Amino acid sequence: MATAAHIIGVTEFLIGLKTNPKEAHRLMRLATDIAKNWVEAQASVLQEVEGILLLDDIVGFLGERDFLEFGHPYFTEIFSAFPEAVKLFHNDMDNPTSFKYLREWSINIFNFSHKIDLATARELVGPDICLMGNVPPLEVLVSGSPEDVRDAAKACIQKHLQTGLLLSAGGGTSPGTPGENIRALGDAARDYSFYLGKEKLE
Repeated sequence: MATAAHIIGVTEFLIGLKTNPKEAHRLMRLATDIAKNWVEAQASVLQEVEGILLLDDIVGFLGERDFLEFGHPYFTEIFSAFPEAVKLFHNDMDNPTSFKYLREWSINIFNFSHKIDLATARELVGPDICLMGNVPPLEVLVSGSPEDVRDAAKACIQKHLQTGLLLSAGGGTSPGTPGENIRALGDAARDYSFYLGKEKLE
């Protein structure tokens, strides 16, 4: 969807889903083929491809009906084309419409917005997908101190003590993130990971 929106513009793409659905499907067919061919081209020249990452925020603009018609089948096709790869999906819009369908894509990791509560995401996504996040990328990782980063990381783990959490930025690391804050996040992941699977974080 992000590729389709780059081709004709985000507003034009979203309006087109309603005004010209036949052509919208043709565009999604093209964008899907581009995505698959691009990954296959990389795989053909690399020694080992262990995983694929698909980033698409445009899906977060859709309601459930449009998502199921114009998004879900195409994302399913892309991920199904690489059955042996570890599959990571990124969508950091604060619209959880697609969350309950992600398991049907057989993805392994989901990186989402810090504006979505971890407990809510886990409930919607289900138990089998690893959640990736959920430290705020701008307010904490860019603008905060290393101690702020540790506090935010601890709060994430406190909300998600079960396994299946990959501590990271909630939506991606932003330009300008200080190196010391990245190191603080790594340290927090190491220090607090002991508590995953426990009943509480001390």
